[in-house]
Amino acid sequence: MPEKWELQFVGLSREDEIDQSAAETAAGKTAEKLSGFISNNLKLTVHVKTSSHTAGRKKYRVTARVNSPGVFLEAKEEGWIFMQALDRALKVLLAEVKKKIRKN
Repeated sequence: MPEKWELQFVGLSREDEIDQSAAETAAGKTAEKLSGFISNNLKLTVHVKTSSHTAGRKKYRVTARVNSPGVFLEAKEEGWIFMQALDRALKVLLAEVKKKIRKN
């Protein structure tokens, strides 16, 4: 684990408790993977927006950002199922961090 790391969710308070718990677990696992590439002051922020559509369905827009000294990357995904959109955003973010660290 990095010496200092922070995990923050924005806009998740309106979702049910099961989604909150699963989202925190998934983001925590990704933060652990990111800690292998980023040594200190890692901040992982997940921003969730929902938009209502017909028949009461929600479309989720998930933005995952990682901030660290010298690193600022983000990944955006949309989907009808919250956990799928979150998983895709976290996977893309992890791939972007790996790519950036390899270049340096």
